[in-house]
Amino acid sequence: MSRLHFVTPVALVLVPLALGAFALWGRRLGGVLTLAAALCLCAAVARPQWATETRRAARLYALDVSGSQFLDTPKALAAVRRSMADLGGEDRAGLLVFGEAPYVFVPPTRPGAIAAELSLPGQPVRPDATDIAEAIRTGAQQLGDASFDRQLILLSDGRQTRGDAEREAALAADGGVRVFAVPVGPGDVADARVALLRAPARVRVGEAFAVEVELAATAAMAATLEFTRDGADIREPQLVTLEPGMPRRLVVQDRLDAPGTRVYEARLAVADRCADNNSAQAAVQAEGATRVLYLAPGNPALARFLATVSHVEVKRLGPPEYRTAAASLPGSDCLVLDGVAAEELPPPDQRAIRDWVRDTGAGLIAVGGTASYGPGGYAGTAIEEALPVLCSRPRKIALLVALDASGSMAERVGARSKIAYAREATLRCAGKLSEADSFGLLAFAGEPRDVLPVGPVPKPDRLSGLLDDIEPHGPTELEAALERSRGLLALHPAQVRHIILVSDGQVTDEQAKRLAASDLKQRMAKAGVGLSALLTGRDEKAVGLLKDIAGASFQLVEDPSNLPAVFLEELRKVAFASLIQQGQAAARAAAGAEVARGVAPGSINGYVRTFAKPNAAVEWFVGEPPDPLLARWQFGLGRSLAFTSTVGTAWDEALWGQDGLSRLWAQALRWAARPSRTPGFEADAVERGDEMLLSVRAEHEGRFLNALDLSARILCPDRPRPSSSSLVLDLPLRQTAPGEYQAAFPAPAQGAYHATIVEKGKGQRLTLSVVKNYAREWESFGVDLSALEAVARNGKGRVLAGLDELRTIEPKAAPARADIAWLFLAAALALFVAHVACHVARTRQMKV
Repeated sequence: MSRLHFVTPVALVLVPLALGAFALWGRRLGGVLTLAAALCLCAAVARPQWATETRRAARLYALDVSGSQFLDTPKALAAVRRSMADLGGEDRAGLLVFGEAPYVFVPPTRPGAIAAELSLPGQPVRPDATDIAEAIRTGAQQLGDASFDRQLILLSDGRQTRGDAEREAALAADGGVRVFAVPVGPGDVADARVALLRAPARVRVGEAFAVEVELAATAAMAATLEFTRDGADIREPQLVTLEPGMPRRLVVQDRLDAPGTRVYEARLAVADRCADNNSAQAAVQAEGATRVLYLAPGNPALARFLATVSHVEVKRLGPPEYRTAAASLPGSDCLVLDGVAAEELPPPDQRAIRDWVRDTGAGLIAVGGTASYGPGGYAGTAIEEALPVLCSRPRKIALLVALDASGSMAERVGARSKIAYAREATLRCAGKLSEADSFGLLAFAGEPRDVLPVGPVPKPDRLSGLLDDIEPHGPTELEAALERSRGLLALHPAQVRHIILVSDGQVTDEQAKRLAASDLKQRMAKAGVGLSALLTGRDEKAVGLLKDIAGASFQLVEDPSNLPAVFLEELRKVAFASLIQQGQAAARAAAGAEVARGVAPGSINGYVRTFAKPNAAVEWFVGEPPDPLLARWQFGLGRSLAFTSTVGTAWDEALWGQDGLSRLWAQALRWAARPSRTPGFEADAVERGDEMLLSVRAEHEGRFLNALDLSARILCPDRPRPSSSSLVLDLPLRQTAPGEYQAAFPAPAQGAYHATIVEKGKGQRLTLSVVKNYAREWESFGVDLSALEAVARNGKGRVLAGLDELRTIEPKAAPARADIAWLFLAAALALFVAHVACHVARTRQMKV
């Protein structure tokens, strides 16, 4: 490989031009010496250089002066200056300091040209953040001369709050800059801080809520906790004892009596190292009363509880009023469905509920039970669309109705006969089966008769005609009817095979003895055939026999007019038996609970199996594999919550613990209910360094609202701030996406920022309050050695014990190029002089 290089090789085109010129006009231009001088001049113009190697170091010190360092800056600068003195005269040294951003104090230069004492001009960088990545990037840019062994010496505790230092160190190493790390930071720091202050962003007026504060300390110490709302104490200052590694959590209960925004502050009065992290704030916005529309039979426990909550208005609708629910939706903020089967809500009303939640920002809460979710018939409905869980569909059923057609069934009860009620119940029950199910009908008196073989579900008209043809006559023969029913279903392929037998009894002693002595119960169980026995008379012998065979599925129906409802309930139990889980099981909480925050679940005695949708957040689950017990999700503009057990029954009596029920359902209602603001408008603000990014989303009936003229008025905290900042800011919001508007505003100070969003010509749309607390810089102290090791490893350097260890680092050989254009210029001059001397000598010789 050639060691000769030209900086401007294009200039070498002059060489062939010079050769060509001498070939044509050599006699006029001169001899060989003149040609050689011209060629040397051409080479000099191309700036020739000779490749070589040097062992010179270019070292840049990056000193971390962020707040977590508690740095004695003059002492640190003096140590850096002493280290610079160890470099040679041909080496280079520089210095940058960094915190929130880097500041190049001394660019790389000869050590001898640097002042003997270094002192920073005031505070060149902000100390409330540490950006090691930007310091490495800036330092690598300063070390641009590749003819030196380039070394970046990072003096830091390694606790970055911004950027990716490991990535930047790797990029610097790829560019030829080695990164070394020297641990610099405080030792044992005795500090206490308010680690967390959490409060709900929105509450209803009069609603009790909790404000939680978490305190942490790095050493054992005592402190006084002060708790204020809008600057006024809401409790007596409390003396607290803090231990290292053991966070102390306290909860303050409060309620607000009027709408508006309140700012809570927790402050520690303590003698510690850092005062910047001794307080934190949270903003709570109080809104008007929550209007709850509660659909349920009777007066369930959850409805009774919600009625006792301040500023919650509960409107209850019972079964006769369910069909008026859709008309009551516009005046409500949240709908609760508790024990309401899907068939009791017409499909248009279900669609209206779905659209109301999705498009107006209202809330939906579904409570479990035997008439909910899958057992309630909600699979595939509009209500299921709005829920965070999928309702299971029933398994395929083969149902056989065994109808007592004995003479006693002609007895009239009220205006109709027993057989008439049984016909109606059979017809309604068959109407609830799906096309995938099977249905059969058997009538029995002295002998059983197959009225309709088990097969596809018949049309209502056909089944009604078959039922009308059944006329009561003769005695009651239960054993033969049950045997025939078992035989008809035993070989059917359906997943569920079940008999619903209805009779008024009237069996003889001889029949009773035969049936009691038979093994019919065991043979039915072996064949997988279930039995629901419904008795409409008070025949003690029949009661004992049927109760023994049917077990819990035996019912004494004293009023035959209730037969249709009892039939449907039995069908529901059969179809969804696998979905109703009963028996004690431990409920488990998932991480990151919001609705169930602060409530530890106990055990559950019953729930309805459902399946969580992909985007749902499951807060409580039960069983293995886990089934959702408490799940939530965002549905359009609204929110929906599913609780798959009951409230106030034997199913959930061991679930809540002390105050768990009241706390969870207060939080659930707060989370789900529509806030008192303009529907379709949502806003949030995210902290970005010294700025807040305000975002507003606008929708109406599922469509984005575009081209709105929105503006925001920001009320900034009354804290010290740069002179360029104003207490009140007015700024327009720019549309950045369909239905989304954004604006950034300066937020240098800690405290609460209150934003009012206004649409031109339509007035105020909504308000938002967000709090900026102390920076991450004040959360932890001391050297993070593992972080420094990772940075040094990626930077192809190592962690040094101190600056003195830099003396052990030998500079690597770095490629260099020596400029030799002067040699070619000297050769050209010498050749020219020789040419002149030859010419003079030749002239004299000719004269002689």
